[in-house]
Amino acid sequence: MNHTWENLDRIEAWKNGEMSKEEKEKFEFDLMHNEELSKEVELYDRLSEHIDSYGDLRTRRLIRRVESKLEKEGFFKEGAIAQPVEPITEETKADVQKFKWSWYKIAASLVVLLVAGGIYLAVEKYQPRLPEMALIRMDLKHIDANLERLEAPGFGDESKGKNDSMADALKFYKEFEFSKARILLLQVLQNYPHDPLAQLYLGLSYFQDEEYAKAARYLTPLTRENDFNERDLAKWYSAWCYFMFKTAKDEQTAVVLLTELANDPASDFQEYAKGYLDILKK
Repeated sequence: MNHTWENLDRIEAWKNGEMSKEEKEKFEFDLMHNEELSKEVELYDRLSEHIDSYGDLRTRRLIRRVESKLEKEGFFKEGAIAQPVEPITEETKADVQKFKWSWYKIAASLVVLLVAGGIYLAVEKYQPRLPEMALIRMDLKHIDANLERLEAPGFGDESKGKNDSMADALKFYKEFEFSKARILLLQVLQNYPHDPLAQLYLGLSYFQDEEYAKAARYLTPLTRENDFNERDLAKWYSAWCYFMFKTAKDEQTAVVLLTELANDPASDFQEYAKGYLDILKK
């Protein structure tokens, strides 16, 4: 089915409770009797579900970064904000004021980050026209199947060592421990520099940490590996790397990759690629 999102404004208004009573009744009547509208609402819900998953991940990252900053400043050390016991002089007053100002800045940063993060997620959830909303967690779609294959018995000793390392890396990745996954993936690539699965998840780990240039470096070559089972996954995330570069040329490259997915009836990504290409045209 070719999704044109002709009903996008109505779907959003219905989801957000912005319709009058008459408009709501008409929409729900159409929803019951119009198969095309019903399928668009179903796709919208699925996209929103993936987007929420990405938003949860983004929030966790945001909190980890703020926590790390606070830890570096000694926020969690016992007695970190104890008052000075020496006689108070003009010099010690200045030191205390400087110390307080440092904490005010950190507290302000925390508030700004959390508020900005909340606003971003709200915009991301309710405005699917934004290209950034396409960063849905499609990377987890096949990870369990890859883990099962890597952990299956019957491999030789040499392959077993590599596959054990790959399996451990994918487990870290699945738990959002991307830096730990990268350490193992880089070790695998030292011994097997052309291993496509290691290249894929190394690129994805960089993507999830918002290092898009590094991600594209590993993902882009895989988009032309016809025998690679996860080629479409590489295409999907390569496309969003190029969108993040925010140039006309890179956006064109991203659209080419999404178009390839949209035109491939055998691709798991066809429906999503079509939906986002239609959104980008709006």
